[in-house]
Amino acid sequence: MAFKIFNIGKANTRIDELEAQVATLTAQLAEVSANPAALESELTQTKSDLATAKQTIGRLESAAQASASQIATVEASLAASEAQLALVPAQVESAAAAKSVQIVASQGIPPIAITPAANPAATAKLVPKGMSAKDRLKAERQD
Repeated sequence: MAFKIFNIGKANTRIDELEAQVATLTAQLAEVSANPAALESELTQTKSDLATAKQTIGRLESAAQASASQIATVEASLAASEAQLALVPAQVESAAAAKSVQIVASQGIPPIAITPAANPAATAKLVPKGMSAKDRLKAERQD
């Protein structure tokens, strides 16, 4: 392998750079070789920290799963509560009707017998869909 050096100045500069790198690496090697006990204790500490981090991750993952199941439970409870809440207006209306019947009965007024139509759709008038609201009202009033 032949070296192609065209400029001696560039070669000397490169040699100086490489010598500086060799000196830096030699110093780092000496530091590592001189202090193996410190490196071993640092390695032990790092392994301990890793084990602690793994335990913490495991605890956090189980806590996240528990939270997810609690959220699902709360969502189911919320859905059930919303379903019960939807029934409240009908219950209030029924209670109000019963109370009004009770008040009317306490006044001595006989109750009015209301007979609902057997089929409310049969008594309703058929109004074409293309009519405006005003035309529908006129058609209903004419009958």
